[in-house]
Amino acid sequence: MELEVDIDHSAPVIVRASCEINAPIDQVWEIHSNVPAWPQWQKDIRVAEIDGELAAGSNITWGAWGYDGLFPAHIGLIEHQRRTVWSGANAGIYGIHAFTFTPRGHVTEVETAESWDTDPGSHAVATLQTFLQGWLDHLKATVENTSPSA
Repeated sequence: MELEVDIDHSAPVIVRASCEINAPIDQVWEIHSNVPAWPQWQKDIRVAEIDGELAAGSNITWGAWGYDGLFPAHIGLIEHQRRTVWSGANAGIYGIHAFTFTPRGHVTEVETAESWDTDPGSHAVATLQTFLQGWLDHLKATVENTSPSA
């Protein structure tokens, strides 16, 4: 399996979301990188497992509320406190999901993007947009509520 290191910039679907988190990068990264703890703070995820360390070549299996199936993802890139990229196929759609973290003093800018190799229609794309923004909103709320400066 190929290790993806970025989204497919020529894909028919690319969805992006971003936010600023009022906490330093180490606090943001600690929450983001603890895959088994995702369901504790990311309220749209019901289960998340990883088959080892958060590293290129590892696999994540996660499930979202409202969907019976699980989503397998293969980690292609981890740049500590900078970037994560994973990919996987589900329901005939191959997706690549990336997170980028940019420290700016005591604030961390987080950007996420996901590309799909197939356009399943506007409803599915809107659902993805809501899910990605929700992911960041949950991350922001969790980090800021656990930050020593909060």
